[in-house]
Amino acid sequence: MRQIIKILCSATALLTMAGVLLPPFAVSEQAATDIPPAPGQLASDAAGGYAMQQITTSNMYNKLPRINNTGSLVWQAKVGDHFQIFYKTLADETPRQLTDNDLDNTDPRINDQDEIVWMGGDNSHSEIFLYANGAVTQLTTGTLANRHPKLNNTGEVVWIAGTADSEGKVEDFETFHYADGVVTQVTENNKFNVQVRINDAGTMMWRGKSETEEFDIFTRTGGVISQVTADAGLDVNPQLSNDGNMVWENHDGNDDEIVLKLNQDATPIQITSNDSNDCEPQVNDQGTVVWQGYDGSHWQIFMYADGVTTKLTEGAAENTGPQLNAAGDIAWMVHDTDGIGITVYHAATQTIEKISGSYIGHYSQMVDLNDLGQVVWAGSNGTNFDIVLATPQ
Repeated sequence: MRQIIKILCSATALLTMAGVLLPPFAVSEQAATDIPPAPGQLASDAAGGYAMQQITTSNMYNKLPRINNTGSLVWQAKVGDHFQIFYKTLADETPRQLTDNDLDNTDPRINDQDEIVWMGGDNSHSEIFLYANGAVTQLTTGTLANRHPKLNNTGEVVWIAGTADSEGKVEDFETFHYADGVVTQVTENNKFNVQVRINDAGTMMWRGKSETEEFDIFTRTGGVISQVTADAGLDVNPQLSNDGNMVWENHDGNDDEIVLKLNQDATPIQITSNDSNDCEPQVNDQGTVVWQGYDGSHWQIFMYADGVTTKLTEGAAENTGPQLNAAGDIAWMVHDTDGIGITVYHAATQTIEKISGSYIGHYSQMVDLNDLGQVVWAGSNGTNFDIVLATPQ
């Protein structure tokens, strides 16, 4: 299990955080013991302050669920030989199947208007699709491998595209943008532009090679591209809040550190400084940052808020994949000897609650968390992988 987790970012020596380091919070022992339940059963027994609902009961491989801020869900599931896209609103009694074709439809995302984007195709050729107002529109055509679409709450879509060989390998990616029926190629520089994001203000963010051939962070606002970083390190995994706060990982030649640039600040600040890896950062509009860091033996969850770094977890479990919402709540996976469970940090009460017992057979995917505090994930009871939704009561 340790080797799988370290794929996210490698680990080295003992972690020593810069700044103020607070002790970990106590964890509530209230938890359901068998989440998700057997197919056909509704998880009606609350785990602590949560009501559990098993969204899918089919004999399919359901994975990569996403949830918007109204509680609507999207995910991909394998039907026959191909992945298809499924969608469910709070009002729907059963999920809707949006695609039924011979493509592998993957990597779905959903905004608060229930608009959905995904990529459909194979290793060497894939297109971007948008579901809006009850209809599916194909945004791209041609021979490129169009991959990893993201969208904001105004319906703008961004993705990366490049020419792939038969095994799916792409030598160079460029970034693309869609709005109001128009597709625009944003970059055209052969600098391997990847990990593109977009916020509700329409600002794009990605990493690409600079003139020195280092990976740096770039943004595009109002049609103008700006280079955010120009350091000697490797800058990767950029994240962007709607208010313009930015966070990313910087590899300094020894390990990965977390760098934050608040929207009102002219220059970024490095918020970790140690000899171990810190990765998978998230940031919200308040400037709160969460990430996973290696403490020399295990992955732990850290939070930075108002200039203070807090270590939220301690012990022998592996804590990975933190997700952050607008209120400062955090959800993540806990890997221990029994399997994998889901844990939530409640910002209002500064308490931690384990909301699901351990389940087995995980596919190394993160949980998702919305601003209502709802958490969604794909879990297994030993037979199938199903989508499980936890809603605060």
